[in-house]
Amino acid sequence: MKKVICFLFAALMAIQVMSQDNERKGYLGTMLGPSFPYDGYSSSGNFYDGYAQTGININLLTFGYKIWHNIGITASWSGIANPIDHSGSDGTSAVGNLMVGPMYAFQLSEKFELDLRAMVGYTYMRRKLNSYDKGSASDLSWAVGAMLHYNLGKKWQLLLNLENYQTQPDIQFDKDPRVRLINLSFGVAYRLK
Repeated sequence: MKKVICFLFAALMAIQVMSQDNERKGYLGTMLGPSFPYDGYSSSGNFYDGYAQTGININLLTFGYKIWHNIGITASWSGIANPIDHSGSDGTSAVGNLMVGPMYAFQLSEKFELDLRAMVGYTYMRRKLNSYDKGSASDLSWAVGAMLHYNLGKKWQLLLNLENYQTQPDIQFDKDPRVRLINLSFGVAYRLK
């Protein structure tokens, strides 16, 4: 993980050095917000489903950078945790993600920007139900969504992100629940040149 973080920071420094103009082309931020399960992953599911309830999503590092006109790349390092309530048994379902993909950025006004993002990546899932039923697995995941930026000035902006996140790791012996979440996040970002 240290190698990944070092690589991301080295890439950001290279991008900063290569940029020649004054336009802010990217951002590096952090976000936090609720995570809403839906479909079979929600608490209203049937026997083989997730029984997940509203939880929390923490985006430790979110990144976006315009490479050519309005087209760019985006990346995310995040974690999501949802409580489980299954027939009176309490537990937690948690996923950690490292994702990357394309973005398309719109300049709505001097203060507002909007990014459309699609990402795919690696997910590690851990589930615990009471103290005896534990499981973990990894798989691919994907997310699509939109991020609204409010520019506070030349260097800082507020973020509002709404995304649909999905994965389905092989975490149990029988049919695996498909993790389906709507994540709403709020945060702050440093604007990159």
